[in-house]
Amino acid sequence: MGRIPLPLIRTIGRISAIRYPSASSSFIDSSARSVLQRRSFSRTFDSHGVESLEQETEIKAGWMLKGIAAVTLTYVGLNVFPLMGDSMVKHSVALLRTQDPYFKRSGASRLTLIATDDGRRLRIVNAGGVTGLANMLESASDDDTRREAVKALDTISQIDAAVEALDATGVQPLLANLATSSLDKEAQQYAASLLEKLNQWKTKDV
Repeated sequence: MGRIPLPLIRTIGRISAIRYPSASSSFIDSSARSVLQRRSFSRTFDSHGVESLEQETEIKAGWMLKGIAAVTLTYVGLNVFPLMGDSMVKHSVALLRTQDPYFKRSGASRLTLIATDDGRRLRIVNAGGVTGLANMLESASDDDTRREAVKALDTISQIDAAVEALDATGVQPLLANLATSSLDKEAQQYAASLLEKLNQWKTKDV
C-alpha cells in the first residue's frame, strides 16, 4: 500500500478542523495543558532543588564556623589565659599607680574581670593588687573611681589572704565612711560588704 501524499493529509486536517472543531480544540487544549504541566513541574523541581542546595550550604557553613570557633577557643585557652594570669595582673596593678583616674579605673576594672577564682585572686594579692586598690581608694576624688576600687576589692576579697592584706592597709575607717555617707548606692554596698568580710575574718579564730 502506497504512502498518503502530504497535500492530502493537510486537506484532511482542514476538513477535520471544520467538521469537528471541538475535538480539534480539545486536542490543542490537551496538548497545551501537557506542555504547561511539564513547565510547572520543571519550575517546581528547580525551586526545590535550589532550596535544598541553599539548606545544604547553610549547614556546611554552620559546621565550618563551629570548627573555627573551637580552634580559636583552644588557642586562647592554651596561649592567652596563661599570659593573662601573669602579665595581665601585673599590668593591671601597674595602672593603679598612675596619676590619671581613668587609667586607675581601667586597672581596677581589669582586676575585677580577672579575679574569677581563688588562684587568680591570690596572684592579684601577691602582685600588690589589694594595696594598690586601697591607695587608689584613699586618693580618689570622684565617685566613679571609688566605686571601681571597692568593687575590685570586694571581688578579690573572697579569700583570707586578700582580707588579711586589706586589713593591713588600714582602710577600714574610709570603708565605714563610704558605707554610710556615700551618695553612690553601689559603692555603699561594696564598702559594707568589705566591712563585713573584715569583721568575719577578725572574729573567725576568736
